[in-house]
Amino acid sequence: RETRAAGDGFRAALETKACAATDSDVVLDLEQVARGVRASGSPSALASLRRKLADREREGRLSRACRTALESHLDDFAPP
Repeated sequence: RETRAAGDGFRAALETKACAATDSDVVLDLEQVARGVRASGSPSALASLRRKLADREREGRLSRACRTALESHLDDFAPP
């Protein structure tokens, strides 16, 4: 899958019912990090996004269901 579509899927997942209770500042932060992953395509940027999701869940600012929905799109960011 092309990287652009991966970013679109990640963003769409942020708008699902699973992520509905996520604070807008967390959504904005995750969107910005995802844009950085899409722009760079680097493995370290993708690892940073994975850590960010884990951190937000641990902090109680992201539900497990939302994290799972978002993580389902992360491998799509990886180069072919």
